[in-house]
Amino acid sequence: MTLNTCKGVIRCAPLVDCDKDETVTELKPQGVSDISNITVKDDSGSRKNTNTFIVTFKAPTIPKHLHIGYLGVPVSPYILNPLRCFKCQKIGHGKNACRERETCATCGQIGHTSSDCTNEPKCPNCTGNYSAFSKSCPRWLFENMVQQVKAEKGISFIEARKIVSAESEGRSAHGGRKAAAVVASRSGPTQPVTRSVEVQTDLKWPKGQEAHVPSVLPPSSSSTSQRATQTTTHKLSSNTTGGPQASGKRQSSQSPRTASSSNKKRF
Repeated sequence: MTLNTCKGVIRCAPLVDCDKDETVTELKPQGVSDISNITVKDDSGSRKNTNTFIVTFKAPTIPKHLHIGYLGVPVSPYILNPLRCFKCQKIGHGKNACRERETCATCGQIGHTSSDCTNEPKCPNCTGNYSAFSKSCPRWLFENMVQQVKAEKGISFIEARKIVSAESEGRSAHGGRKAAAVVASRSGPTQPVTRSVEVQTDLKWPKGQEAHVPSVLPPSSSSTSQRATQTTTHKLSSNTTGGPQASGKRQSSQSPRTASSSNKKRF
């Protein structure tokens, strides 16, 4: 994502059954360049579609609404999670660009992985009594606030970092609190979301907005068959209810015509 593009999050169940390329083509006049559905794993391990989509716009800021058919769908900023390296566990870069030695995500020691670690948890970023993927780390909270300011204000990463640093340092000097505590208090209570320690795609929502967990939608084939079953049942019930009466009316209404036609043939 650059300054000429941005991403937003929408919730629209009717888009689940639509083709992606066709959807992008229809929404292209509104500045949409890409759209992707957020899927979740079920108990069997297969992926299921949800009603939540990540939309990429060819614009520096996101629009307030997207006009999809006759619907006006609100658009929320897409706030990225801080990037953490799965090799050295440091925040700010990925595994492919890492030049450091492999570090355990549980105890923070070099030379082994967290899969077979039995040591006490210790964060390699702040030496806290928790693992590297904990959301209680002050460094992670600071970087999380930077990503939120960047998305909400539509500015660059460097500008957002300066704003958060100046605000946290100013409040720390005025109130005698550490910058991490200021960032933690501003970030508010942690929302109960489903997350995995192996990926970094958790959705976050701007301040003042209620956090929405993506709703899992049933497959389109099952919904179609259900509608077809309901339609068939309705037809059968209507025919069963009014069958004899309807047939009786038809016979009574057609019997005079049949009699008249038979009399005509005789003459």
